[in-house]
Amino acid sequence: MSERPMLEVAHLRKSFIIRPHLFAKQAPEVKAVDDVSFHVRTGETLGLVGESGSGKSTTGRLILRLTAATGGSVTFDGVELLRLPKEKFQAYRKDLQMIFQDPGASLNPVYRVSDTLEEPLRVHHPSLSKAERKERVADLLEQVGLDPAVAGRFPHTFSGGQKQRISIARALSVRPRFIVADEPVSALDVSIQSQVLTLMEDLKGRYGLSYLFISHDLSVVRHMSQRVAIMYRGRVVETASSTDIYKTPAHPYTQTLLNAIPRVRVNRSIRPPQGAVAPSAPPVESSGRGCAFCPRCPFATLDCGQTTPELREIAPAHWAACHIL
Repeated sequence: MSERPMLEVAHLRKSFIIRPHLFAKQAPEVKAVDDVSFHVRTGETLGLVGESGSGKSTTGRLILRLTAATGGSVTFDGVELLRLPKEKFQAYRKDLQMIFQDPGASLNPVYRVSDTLEEPLRVHHPSLSKAERKERVADLLEQVGLDPAVAGRFPHTFSGGQKQRISIARALSVRPRFIVADEPVSALDVSIQSQVLTLMEDLKGRYGLSYLFISHDLSVVRHMSQRVAIMYRGRVVETASSTDIYKTPAHPYTQTLLNAIPRVRVNRSIRPPQGAVAPSAPPVESSGRGCAFCPRCPFATLDCGQTTPELREIAPAHWAACHIL
């Protein structure tokens, strides 16, 4: 792996305004992503983990400019992407691709598989002839373990696992360097999950891909990632190597996530999270000050409710945002 990160995310923010009805005078602001920073090196997989509503998927979409950011920066190979004009950013689309959580919803139901895979080639490689595109489609299907003969079929004729393989083939069609994989196996049966994860690992080694692997399943992330970032309520609360996250989790929230995995108990004094907290609810009080995890933390102190903890290095290459560490 190279020393310089391929992708650097710095102080990324995204806020949404929620209006309960059209004539409401007050519109509360929800900080879906709040000052998130991390990096991904060439050939590396960074796992992004957290409960539903923690801001994981929004972070992935912000990086690829599928959702407009409120603030922050995303730097790819030294180029700041969020400030590029739309026409200039288009050139980076082929390097930055996404695998969506629901393969059925992400495939156009009126497109045959060949149309789905050829469309990115027409946009990013217009010099390819029709015969060359068909040859590339056949090669892509073989790479993801499908018979090239299925190119003429529609999405509804495939199983969930097959649809996800088609989605992976679509992401690979323009030969990207970085892929955001947003819960790529959560909608699949366990037996199919293993096949898709193995395929992604094989393709990563073959093409030197880098992944941002988004998931709520720590056992899957452990298998796929070299480093892990833990998100809670829009903020990264801990980041470390995959080994350190599982062997020496520091943040109480990371420990509760690990304790929620069947047959895994890191610290029996901490129970798994009891229900989710609404993302729009203030962390501690109306002022919005303090650690967002404070109401659920068994170790919370007075400081936890007054000031927001910042990420700091508690061990070599191990960072956590917690007052008690």
